[in-house]
Amino acid sequence: MKNLNKIVLGFILLLTVSAGVLAFWWAGQQQSMYEDSLYSGYDYEVTITTNSNLSNVTLYLPIPVRDNTSSVGQYIAENNFTSDDPA
Repeated sequence: MKNLNKIVLGFILLLTVSAGVLAFWWAGQQQSMYEDSLYSGYDYEVTITTNSNLSNVTLYLPIPVRDNTSSVGQYIAENNFTSDDPA
């Protein structure tokens, strides 16, 4: 009888530990699925037209920023996006 009690107690302990491990694993899986679903994609297109020539113009354009840095901001600042063709 003592052996049967030990076996049952061991089985209950095994089930309890297994349930705890399974609960932690499932919580991690839920967090992973949540993070994977947080994707956003954006496309930007800016067209500026005028009916006369402009000089000394400053444009404030929204650009995507992540962690206080922009993957396109430095490229825009370093390149000269002007047109000599007054369309």
